[in-house]
Amino acid sequence: MASLLSSYEYDIFISYRHNDNRSGWVTEFVGALQEELASTIKEPLSIYFDQNPHNGLLETHDVDDSLKEKLKCLIFISIISQTYCDPKSFAWRNEFLVFLQLAGADSIGLKVKLRNGNTASRILPIRIHELDVNDKKIIETELGPLRAIDFTYQSAGVNRPLRPKDDDTMKGNTHNVYRDQVNKTANAIKEIIAGLKGEDASTSVELSEKVSASVFATEQRGRRKRSIKIPGIKTFLTFCLTLILMLSALLIYTNFNHNDSNGEIGNVMKTSINLPDSISMSFMAGPLRTGRRAVDISPDGKTIVFVSMDQAGTSYLNLRPIGQENVSRLHGTKGAFSPFFSPDSKWIAFFSNDKLMKISVDGGVMETLTQTANPIDGIWGEDDRIIWMANESSSFNSIDSHGKDRKVMKSTMRFSSRPIRLSSDEFIVTNTYSETYVVSFTKGIGKLILSNGSCQTIYNDDLYFIKGTDLFAIDFDRDEQMTLGNPRLIEKGISIDVYRNGQFAISKNGTLVYANGTHFLMGHLVWTNNKGGVTNLPFDSQLYGTFSLSPDGMNVAIIKRGDHQSEVWNYDLMDPKNNILLSQQGFHQGVIWSPNSNWIYYQSYQNGKSHIVRSETAGRSDAELILSNDSLRFLTDLNKEGVILYMNVKKDGFTDLNFFSTENPNIRYSFTSRKGVNETLAKFIPEDWVAFTSDQTGRSEVFISDLLNPAIRIQVSFEGGEEPRYNAAGNNLYYRNGNKLMAATLVFDANRKSTIGVSKIIFEDDNWVNVPGHSYDISPDGKQFLLVRGERRKGTTEIKVLQNVLNDH
Repeated sequence: MASLLSSYEYDIFISYRHNDNRSGWVTEFVGALQEELASTIKEPLSIYFDQNPHNGLLETHDVDDSLKEKLKCLIFISIISQTYCDPKSFAWRNEFLVFLQLAGADSIGLKVKLRNGNTASRILPIRIHELDVNDKKIIETELGPLRAIDFTYQSAGVNRPLRPKDDDTMKGNTHNVYRDQVNKTANAIKEIIAGLKGEDASTSVELSEKVSASVFATEQRGRRKRSIKIPGIKTFLTFCLTLILMLSALLIYTNFNHNDSNGEIGNVMKTSINLPDSISMSFMAGPLRTGRRAVDISPDGKTIVFVSMDQAGTSYLNLRPIGQENVSRLHGTKGAFSPFFSPDSKWIAFFSNDKLMKISVDGGVMETLTQTANPIDGIWGEDDRIIWMANESSSFNSIDSHGKDRKVMKSTMRFSSRPIRLSSDEFIVTNTYSETYVVSFTKGIGKLILSNGSCQTIYNDDLYFIKGTDLFAIDFDRDEQMTLGNPRLIEKGISIDVYRNGQFAISKNGTLVYANGTHFLMGHLVWTNNKGGVTNLPFDSQLYGTFSLSPDGMNVAIIKRGDHQSEVWNYDLMDPKNNILLSQQGFHQGVIWSPNSNWIYYQSYQNGKSHIVRSETAGRSDAELILSNDSLRFLTDLNKEGVILYMNVKKDGFTDLNFFSTENPNIRYSFTSRKGVNETLAKFIPEDWVAFTSDQTGRSEVFISDLLNPAIRIQVSFEGGEEPRYNAAGNNLYYRNGNKLMAATLVFDANRKSTIGVSKIIFEDDNWVNVPGHSYDISPDGKQFLLVRGERRKGTTEIKVLQNVLNDH
């Protein structure tokens, strides 16, 4: 949640030396302050509080841009200790002094004018130790006389912070009382906020006091002796009218505050959990390191599970309790991705090596539940059944938590979001076109409920979905199965995976955890040579989709994407001023440049159907419809004879390869697909063969097959592979394995018999963006590779935690 003022990042920033939180004092104080603010101020306030115990390792670093953004706050609370006033410390140099500079230069200034005529500083010191003379001099040089709220335990020879448990031993004395000091802090914040908003924080209090005083005075007058003169009728009526007005004002004030406090759950608290560099969260786990969801929070809101990846590219699960500092690895979770908790928070289900597995939170028990090829994500329902998508989103599955009674929903629609459970047999799922449906294992696909966003969870009858990289919520009527009203923005800049699923999760108590990030397709078009050297092309960073080089290598047909709309362009690789827009906005993918250079073919999705169309490369005429098919999945290639190669979804939900030609209806090609197997991302190769991706082994591998004798099928990759392409200049069959481009020599003899060499790595690039379809193309001479290099992070050391934000919406 943002600050009360739109130009600020947070309302309150908590600054402290991490040594002062080894006992948990600062964490305890922030929690107590949050509770006090909830009953003191009507508006929810956002608090930045970094619980990371490792920031001390960064004390020689300069403040970075992300921290400067966080320091754009209204109120800066500094926890003044015996170690805080240290010019060498991170907190002093990179938080305290930087806030002084930022606040002094912004539109408000460091001092806030209060309505009572006084001024208050936006720096609110909380003193937890009596300071040495030198330390006091250091801070007073910056602030002037130190006016702090004291949380010091006042006893001879003692210099330690006051704690809540000390209150029970201080009754009847004049020493500081912890709960009173927390209340003073909340009231000071209220006064500053009121000053910033131009309000008088004491107005309502003074009104209450005046009414109470008048009532008290009236009662006292009624108790006076009879010697007091009885007022006349006019005076009496005036008095009664005044009394009635005062009592009405008191009643209105009381009811207003009563109703308001009932509607407010608590103040928003936004914190950051910083992970050790050696155990950072990775977004790139999953089959061929293409990326999957990497974080979840237990339903009870106490534990975060996240995916990390070691230097060898092997992923693991790790636990990080909320409110504690330790991170522990769950041993035995090698290769894990897309973790999710059981309803009782005692188990974690996850995927690894084409298996659905579960492990107890203490790591003591682990079980394999079932095999599953290319899984995406899942949930563990209250009925103790696990629901998940697999086979690259073509298979919607259910199984009980003991690995029994597996069910599959057969559908030609492909679902790729984390499912949402409505009942034991009804779920909300988003397809690959960002349309969200109600689906059932017995009834099939039901009604469309949202047409623009990837839905992932329900909380308090609000449907939460990702649009672009932003998280929204919209009211949802479960009985009518329909959304109500307009979406509300919850948080901006959520990292997403290749299926547009957000790296976020919500517990039953409304705690939201997420990872920041940019769009997974955002990047630059570049040439990469066979040694990994990169040459940037003269185009701005964009959200790019599929692309295809012209036969001469001088132009590229490319998809430019928005959040859920896209356009087809013909880019001139030498001069961007010659770029040509070929399509209207819509949902487009799978562009292919025709071998004769006259046409650009692409796939368009409209009104629930997929179409293959073509446009002139110069964009002089409207697109021409070539093929419309309810089960059309993806356009993959076009050969010199005008034969279109495309992926088709079969009735059992799996993907097959098909051929179509407007010029020659009697196509001689045929392809034999394996039952229960996905055959995808295919390209024509010489001598009437085809190279394609198949998951027949349980994961994606590259195969080749003879289109004139489809019984011949030869495996090319053996450690994972997809997106095959052939280049005649070097007789190489290329394919992608995660962030590596691989190649194997492939030659055919006079009898069309193939000979395949050993695969080798051409280059490796961690910033290679995995766009839909083929993620690279090859220059005609075979010396350069066109690809998109991304700007997004492949991981993070920071997990954001928002408490109470969902309850306030």
